[in-house]
Amino acid sequence: MVYIYDGQRYETMEEVRAAMSGTAPPPPSPQEVSQVMADGDFSSRVAKLFAQYAGADSVLSFPEMLGLCGSVCASLGIDVDSLGDLQYLFKRYDFSKDGSLQLPEATAMVE
Repeated sequence: MVYIYDGQRYETMEEVRAAMSGTAPPPPSPQEVSQVMADGDFSSRVAKLFAQYAGADSVLSFPEMLGLCGSVCASLGIDVDSLGDLQYLFKRYDFSKDGSLQLPEATAMVE
């Protein structure tokens, strides 16, 4: 698993957390997170990360979705653990029930 934070690749979420703690300001408020997510650039950043994690098949498996969520959370300055049960979210947003997430499903889940 590879996580992308601030343009750097990390092998573990612990490495991402360490990088965040060294440079990150205090966690943003829920209102600040909402403002960032409402920005049109946020959707394009999610799409770019989706393409990196999905690879040639253009869909996310569960492990790839973990990487996407970790990277999105890191970019927002929040801990991925705050998302709760990621396996539940994966199944909930797999609208096509094919065991993977396409870009619209992943975008809906992240937003």
